[in-house]
Amino acid sequence: MSLYAYHGRVRTLVAGGWVLLWSGIVACGAGPDSWPEGRPQIDRLEFLQQSSLDPWSLQFLVAFTDTNGDLGQGTLEMMLGGETKATQPVAEVFRAQTPEIPIDATSGEFEVLVKIANEVPVGEEIEVGFVLQDGQGERSNEPSVTLRAFAPGGGD
Repeated sequence: MSLYAYHGRVRTLVAGGWVLLWSGIVACGAGPDSWPEGRPQIDRLEFLQQSSLDPWSLQFLVAFTDTNGDLGQGTLEMMLGGETKATQPVAEVFRAQTPEIPIDATSGEFEVLVKIANEVPVGEEIEVGFVLQDGQGERSNEPSVTLRAFAPGGGD
């Protein structure tokens, strides 16, 4: 499992003889008024698309808030099925964006590319989630997106 900071857009959804389609809506947790001060929060998580060149590369958008601005000193964790599979320093993710996100940002959004290491059989679902940990070790909520593998043409 790999996690890459990403900038730019991938164009198509069909590649390698299969398609992954988003099969659910993401709930990200408590609203900003009830969230603890200084703790990072993922406000929105979206599955954008898969790579036309590599069907196992999935692009996500993560919108965040961190009132004390120390998220850039922390880490981004990618989870698959509720288990952490990859981590990356948030500073690297921020630098890879176009335009770059300042290291002390208190809110923003970034794109990441997740590389799935194992093939997903047609009809199976995978749950991809993210957690942010700031410079003080405070952890965010853990939103996820469930994706289902479909054969070309949309059938199982």
